[in-house]
Amino acid sequence: MNGTIATGLSKADERVLIAASLDGLATVTGQPPTGWPDAEADSGGRMVPVHQTPSISALPYRIDAIAALLAWPADEPGAWFARSDELVAAARPQIAPFTAPG
Repeated sequence: MNGTIATGLSKADERVLIAASLDGLATVTGQPPTGWPDAEADSGGRMVPVHQTPSISALPYRIDAIAALLAWPADEPGAWFARSDELVAAARPQIAPFTAPG
């Protein structure tokens, strides 16, 4: 699935790829995967982790590329930049409470 980031697939083609992938998982496991948004739904979203470390992103010859990489999603409507604790806080109301087995 990571190939969809670099392939430039249209939204329609990406939905076909996701649906085929979900069907393949269901065929192999005997049940549909849980926790995946419907491939035809317009809700949900994508998460693209970008791990920033000074040894990678602060190098002078990489700064412009990192700035361009972050500018693209920042210009997209509905884009949200968040730390991991912010993601957990936003997801917590949608996730059933965890109960340890045993």
